[in-house]
Amino acid sequence: GERGIRSLMIEGGARVIASFLELQFGNQVIITSSPLFVGGLRPIGASSANFSYPTLRHPVYEQWGSDIVIAADLEW
Repeated sequence: GERGIRSLMIEGGARVIASFLELQFGNQVIITSSPLFVGGLRPIGASSANFSYPTLRHPVYEQWGSDIVIAADLEW
């Protein structure tokens, strides 16, 4: 805020996104889901006993090819 930064986009894999959610950083998400499952990571919040998931408010869904894109505000 002191540097005039008012918004920041975080684009990352599951670990980066989980870290931001566990710290309750963020007020909006855009999630792209493809029809390909990738495994091997713990569920978000598995590393923190006090973690609570945000609720998606006012979600908007679109289909882009075979991908589904969800944009929503986060409510903590």
